[in-house]
Amino acid sequence: MGSITLIVYLLCFLVRFHRVQGELSISEEEHLEFDNQLNVLNKPPLKTVVGEAGDVFDCVDIHKQPAFDHPLLKNHSVQMAPTSMPEGLIAKSLTASKELRPVQETVDCPHGTVPIRRTRKEDLKRAKSINTVSHAQRSISPHPKTSTLTTKYPGQHRAIVRTKLSNRMYHGAYGIMNTLNPNVEREQWSSAQIWVENAAGGQLDTIQVGWKVDPKLFGDTRTRFFIYWESNADFAEPKGCYNLLCSGFVQTNRENPVGATYAPTSKYGGQQYTVSFYIFQDGITKDWWLINRDLKNPIIYGYWPKSLFPSLTQGANYVGWGAVTQAASSGFSPQMGNGYFADGHYDHSGYFSNILVMNESYDAEEIKRDILEIVRDAPKCFNAKLYPYRQDVGNSIMYGGPGGACGV
Repeated sequence: MGSITLIVYLLCFLVRFHRVQGELSISEEEHLEFDNQLNVLNKPPLKTVVGEAGDVFDCVDIHKQPAFDHPLLKNHSVQMAPTSMPEGLIAKSLTASKELRPVQETVDCPHGTVPIRRTRKEDLKRAKSINTVSHAQRSISPHPKTSTLTTKYPGQHRAIVRTKLSNRMYHGAYGIMNTLNPNVEREQWSSAQIWVENAAGGQLDTIQVGWKVDPKLFGDTRTRFFIYWESNADFAEPKGCYNLLCSGFVQTNRENPVGATYAPTSKYGGQQYTVSFYIFQDGITKDWWLINRDLKNPIIYGYWPKSLFPSLTQGANYVGWGAVTQAASSGFSPQMGNGYFADGHYDHSGYFSNILVMNESYDAEEIKRDILEIVRDAPKCFNAKLYPYRQDVGNSIMYGGPGGACGV
């Protein structure tokens, strides 16, 4: 088990001593090391599928997926669905004529298996060259150890709407978001996501879900569905994990893989393509579930077992919606959203509509605007705006900006 744990740590971007500019050349010894890691990480498939974007997906026995390499999940039994769905969730379309779902890359895996994007040697090389801090997704907590905008996360900027500090606990968050494909260079990344997190008692637990463009992480500039989670004692150096690159998230869907591409994406002044995500806690098991909540065909992706999160077991004290960018070593930040500031027009920038929270009774409810606040740290480059309730879009958020020289 020790060797597996070390490998998982590598893929969770804990290799802090290999900050490399340009292509990473590796020795013969490292080639052998990577081969050994791949033999452990890539589980024996029952079927292999090559996706339209060139990704290779292995259909792996659901009980032998990477999640169960985690030491806390050795005796975990797979849950195929939450014990119940939250009441009160009504997903409304922005406008039936202008809002469509993008095509998410799908895989037809046999029953009893789940699609896992195959890890390649090139992925391990990129993981080894990635700096941990620059690829950690920032917390939305105002805790002093997580909210320092320039020193702890140099070059990373955000434009978000989050819940204010209170004694209230949340058990989920929901939103409909348009998918975009910002211009991103090799060292940069740009994402939009929903957060649920607990930052209390010296422990940071966070779950984030959305889309991301990240050449260094994914090896291309396509817009991809991503998940990120972190459990961090004493707010130490970030050590989160993307997608299934480390053990923890239990995938239950046999057709919709984590890390898949979205296409087409929304265009300025044109067609808008949206996805809806609901991160919520099961009131009985306390596990955290991820669902693409389409009224006709809801997609249950899977869940994070409660044992992964010491503080989120009790619920989240913050939820949020928004976007984050990471600058290159040159200091230049990429576009956020589609590169345009929010101006009140839904087809002009990035947006989240129908934002909801899951309350103390584990039911979905409209969120009151007076408990929300806007956080942005580079207003000349990016903005976020909160818009009042409308019958067709509920409470909504818009965000975006061109990037550029935005500061540290």
